[in-house]
Amino acid sequence: MDVLLVGDVSGVHVSLHYGLSKVGAQSKLLLLGKSSNNPTTSDQNVELLFPPKLLRPFSYMFKLVTMPRYDVISFAHRISFLPRSVPFKYVDVPLLRTKCDVLSYTGLGCDEISLPKVADLYSYKLCDGCEKGDSKFCESETQPLHRKARKIFERNFKAVIASTPEYSHIGRFSNETNIIPFPCRRDIIPWHPSNFRSRKVRILHAPTARYRKGSDVVESALQLVREKGIDFEYREINGLSWSDYLRALKECDIVIDQVWSQSLGMNALWCMAMGKVVFSGNEPEAYAAAPWTRDNPAINASPDPFLLASKLEHVLVNWPSYRDLPEKGLEYVGTVHDPEAVAKQYLGLWSRKLSQ
Repeated sequence: MDVLLVGDVSGVHVSLHYGLSKVGAQSKLLLLGKSSNNPTTSDQNVELLFPPKLLRPFSYMFKLVTMPRYDVISFAHRISFLPRSVPFKYVDVPLLRTKCDVLSYTGLGCDEISLPKVADLYSYKLCDGCEKGDSKFCESETQPLHRKARKIFERNFKAVIASTPEYSHIGRFSNETNIIPFPCRRDIIPWHPSNFRSRKVRILHAPTARYRKGSDVVESALQLVREKGIDFEYREINGLSWSDYLRALKECDIVIDQVWSQSLGMNALWCMAMGKVVFSGNEPEAYAAAPWTRDNPAINASPDPFLLASKLEHVLVNWPSYRDLPEKGLEYVGTVHDPEAVAKQYLGLWSRKLSQ
């Protein structure tokens, strides 16, 4: 099967490209931009297309017109070659449809297709945090694009995948819900587990958007813990390159990833792969949609600061008793999110769509 993966977010397509290649698929990864905070790859069949800003729409269209045909063209967190800002957004999608037998989309974050705003699946969602102060882009661009994008999406995309239960509502746009775990490459993450001999536990929080990730909740919870006289170190970072982020991650013991999610995102998986104790989404209400999340060893990070503080207090007071979590996290990532295993699930879905 010849597959073109378009773009990358948080290393999802980098990991999937690796997995597809390992199981014998002909995979090419086309990166439409540079991102220093994403993992890099030296794998074969990877092309970076990142011309000057004013030339990008024309360069991307030229690439589309001249590129060969594929069995599958897969998008993650986007449905178009073109930037959201261009007035002729999505004009390329019908042409994309002629360049493959199956157009595929993976929902893994808030974009014009997957935005949680259009669904009420769980007791809370990312929007609840985002609306406190990070919703400007969503309100001005993502939400207005949804109606137009959805019509084009429903006409052209045959394979629709959600990487986490929070985005499973996109199945209603295709009459089929396929939830496939994130692929995560453990081999590019150094093993540097939490230190259980240290007297002072080091906590890290690395939000890409403060309210969407719940930084205000995290700070409130930590203050409640401090008021009980419990000692710890805390560091908040953002905007680091991938290499600098890994260095910061090595120096911590606990990572508080995010509080408005029911399951793990890629950042939490990278942290587990390094051997850190992770606070992130692990809500039982999501288990039915994605049964593999039952084995998730992350500590659930509630958006209620009092509940979060209570769990943080218990971990800090009983720190040595959590020494088995790094190995459990590594095993979970290596089993559920193994790139080859995930690639086979994608290939199974794509093969079924090709035969229809």
